[in-house]
Amino acid sequence: MSQESQILVIEDNPLNMELICDLLRADGWGVIEAENAYSGLDALNTIRPDLILMDIMLPGMSGIEATQKIKSQQDTRDIPIIAVTASPISRANKDWATCEFADIVCKPFTIADVRRAVHSVLCG
Repeated sequence: MSQESQILVIEDNPLNMELICDLLRADGWGVIEAENAYSGLDALNTIRPDLILMDIMLPGMSGIEATQKIKSQQDTRDIPIIAVTASPISRANKDWATCEFADIVCKPFTIADVRRAVHSVLCG
């Protein structure tokens, strides 16, 4: 994948959004920003990002619910999703297990954590 790939970042915390987007742009990735799951899902009506980086604890609709919607649609199910979360992760939890995340970045995260996950998914 070229570094011209588009990454949709769905994050409700403005500071986390700024940090993640600045890092991705500095690394040469194209970035689309969405402040909640609803605007992220709306963006998917017009764009097909190569990757979605999504907070799990979002207002209104959680990242788990949004991921389940994305994975249930034929035209979006193959988009890899990296979960960004401060929640305890349990692969045994059926909601987590059905999401098929490409990777998980735990908060508090470092720049290296985000960079590693994105490069792992997009660059192999």
